[in-house]
Amino acid sequence: MAKKKPLFDEDELRDTVELTESDVPAIFRQNIIETLVNPGGYFSKMHIANMVNIAAQKLDGHISPLQALVNIKVIQEYLSLWEERLRPLAKDDALRYGKGENKIRGVEFVVQGGSTSYNYDENSEYNELSQQIAELTKKQADLVDLMKSALKSPERVAIGEGGLVIEAPSVKKAGGDILKITIPK
Repeated sequence: MAKKKPLFDEDELRDTVELTESDVPAIFRQNIIETLVNPGGYFSKMHIANMVNIAAQKLDGHISPLQALVNIKVIQEYLSLWEERLRPLAKDDALRYGKGENKIRGVEFVVQGGSTSYNYDENSEYNELSQQIAELTKKQADLVDLMKSALKSPERVAIGEGGLVIEAPSVKKAGGDILKITIPK
């Protein structure tokens, strides 16, 4: 009998995300590992929130919020790779359960059919409407560009086709600073 490849080759995953022991505080490692390997217990969103609160209390003062967020981003990427690998195997496993309510540790799962897509291009009326929509979308994009150019004008206006005066748009929602975290490849 051929030896099965383990679901998670730790060295392969570590190389994939370049995660080292020092990158992830022990409390994160402990919670993740316990959650993955402990077959008992019940999960709910409240349980997850409690886990986060406990971790936050233990980390308070030991790590900066920014470092914690970077670590969480790394963990998310790490878990995303695991999910990608597990999803097809888990689907096969889920198919072995009967119909009806299926739960593991209080978490419901179901295998359902994917959506069907249709080709409408064979219908002439559909194609005509699609063409009209494309033309209107282009006109709208051109108007947006004109309105944006009016923002740069001291008078906050631009001149459109036929001398039409186009006013600058009003602010719908002012953008604030955002924090973007990027994990290198």
